[in-house]
Amino acid sequence: MRAVLLLASLECAACEATVPDEGSVVETRYVRYVSDQPFAPCGALARETDQQVEYLFDFLGEPYPAPQSIEYEWVEDKSLLTCGENTAGCAHGTAEGAAIESIFLAHFHELAHAAHELTIGNSHRILTEGFASYASGQPQTADPQDVTLFTQVIEGFITAGVVPLDQYPLVARFVGMTIERHGIAAFKAFWRKVPRNVQLDEFRATYETSFGVSWSDALAGIAAREQTSFSDLSCEGDVQVVGDSLKRTFSEACEDEEVTGPLRNFGVVKGELPVPIELTSEGMYRFRLNSGGGPTEPVAGFRGCRDGGPAPVPAVTLFVSNEDVVQYLGPGRYLLNIYVPLVPGDSPPIDVLVERIQ
Repeated sequence: MRAVLLLASLECAACEATVPDEGSVVETRYVRYVSDQPFAPCGALARETDQQVEYLFDFLGEPYPAPQSIEYEWVEDKSLLTCGENTAGCAHGTAEGAAIESIFLAHFHELAHAAHELTIGNSHRILTEGFASYASGQPQTADPQDVTLFTQVIEGFITAGVVPLDQYPLVARFVGMTIERHGIAAFKAFWRKVPRNVQLDEFRATYETSFGVSWSDALAGIAAREQTSFSDLSCEGDVQVVGDSLKRTFSEACEDEEVTGPLRNFGVVKGELPVPIELTSEGMYRFRLNSGGGPTEPVAGFRGCRDGGPAPVPAVTLFVSNEDVVQYLGPGRYLLNIYVPLVPGDSPPIDVLVERIQ
């Protein structure tokens, strides 16, 4: 038997039809977006933003924030950020709540920073970046580590007071495994005792008294522990199960509430339709995108979902128009992110075929 999933007629050219005025404002329940960009946000912005905010406050065990307590500036490129180099965004506390600036809309990592600013405040950089990375899954938590090297690196970050961007997965492990071992309430109490400029000796002593474990034993346990808590908000919702035969037709445009973005990829502005799929059996699967040609050739990203466990890792993660891709996949949940450039006029229909061939 072979399984077929047909996704048809996706268009997103309408995303550019509504161009906001200079200095436009878009308000969700919790976030006030401001931007001078010439593209209007797609229809999923409010749902995606508020879903992420509520998830983060539930994760922290805190009441939801006041309406529009997060001010969010969406900028065109990194050169317009005031955060510094090699970053896609930043967040900080304000007298009114929290403020974010980012090149992305609904930037989950920065919303996590805003969540801690609004609830438990600020702390040492290893905790703030570790929390934002672990809670948002952006980037994902590092795998188990060699304890000696892990100890050296973590203590180096505490001493330096900075964490390089490429080491966020490692500090996500430090924070995430501490939370999984001791609970969020104990972690919040520890956080509040740690000032941003704390020195290593004080950090180590505070950790030991907060959690009742020696520093060396704690790091050994954190380095070796398998992650047990996973979430993936993009993979929730209406999941398309790939059984013997499944066909679905999509005709969304940017203003529809299922479409996120717009995003800038390699100078091209695109909308994004996330489509979670569930593969019920292992096998070889063929993927193909078909379109009518023209300036809006489709591209689809593909990844595994952290559905209660580590995400499966596909061999091929990007599909382009009119090319067959065959790869082995195990059972589980995956996410198709279908990207369509925003151009004037109607986009041609896009058919995405996922076919189990053996």
